[in-house]
Amino acid sequence: MHILANPNKLQIIGFIAISASELKNSPCVTIDYLLITPEYRGVLFHELGNLKASQYLLDYVINLATQVNADIPFRYIALQPAHEKLLPLYSSLGFEPLDNTGWLFFKINQ
Repeated sequence: MHILANPNKLQIIGFIAISASELKNSPCVTIDYLLITPEYRGVLFHELGNLKASQYLLDYVINLATQVNADIPFRYIALQPAHEKLLPLYSSLGFEPLDNTGWLFFKINQ
């Protein structure tokens, strides 16, 4: 789990929780939870390179999975969006639909 906090307000902005799993018979990182506190949804953070908190946390997992890939052969990052309105965000980051399962995947460069 990775927690993003606002140190000035001593407040949690959001968090992302991941686990190891399998997709298409290959090891993958599964995003179990991605939650942003309502007051921070859609807000661009200058401190995070003008990213939204959700984009920052997803980038964090993509970078982590890419780094770990040298030791653990993860091929994908998988997630199941909590709502259809999140599809454009995930698509903009390179996630693709997995058939008609409702799952999205991101292929990790090897």
